[in-house]
Amino acid sequence: MQEPLENLTKDQLLTLLKKETKKREKAEKSVSKREQEVEKAEHKIADLKFQVEYYKRLAFGQKRERFEGDKNQMSLPFAMEPQKAAAQKAGFKEKRSEQRKRTSNHKGRIALPKHLEVKEIEIFPEEDITDMVCIGKEVTDELEYEPAKYYIKRYIRYKYAPKSKEGVIIGELS
Repeated sequence: MQEPLENLTKDQLLTLLKKETKKREKAEKSVSKREQEVEKAEHKIADLKFQVEYYKRLAFGQKRERFEGDKNQMSLPFAMEPQKAAAQKAGFKEKRSEQRKRTSNHKGRIALPKHLEVKEIEIFPEEDITDMVCIGKEVTDELEYEPAKYYIKRYIRYKYAPKSKEGVIIGELS
């Protein structure tokens, strides 16, 4: 055990003071190291939380949210007059509405271009059609290709029905 401080000499008090000062400095250093470690750990936790949020947004967010750029990044200096921008937006809206109208009424495939050459092939039924009436025809268009040339090959298959109205005969598409 230590003696009471009143009984110590001046030199003993100074050495005791130095020891206590060294102990306090060591304790402060260890506390400051721990504080630095805690600060680093908090910084790393915040960084990892940000990464988790980013990956959540990437995996589960809306498409427009997935690949948003940095909002702090400067934009390119392409300024446009307000009237020109409004006219451009109106043009885009009109084109979009025209496209929607065309595709909404569309049944089947898109029609082949009108400017292409058409080669017609008529196919009649192989059966006897002497006492039959032509009631219509089925037209099948195919896009064909010869080197450096496109053309339409049109098969016209005639339909015949007997006058007694029993069944229909049509040329076979081979």
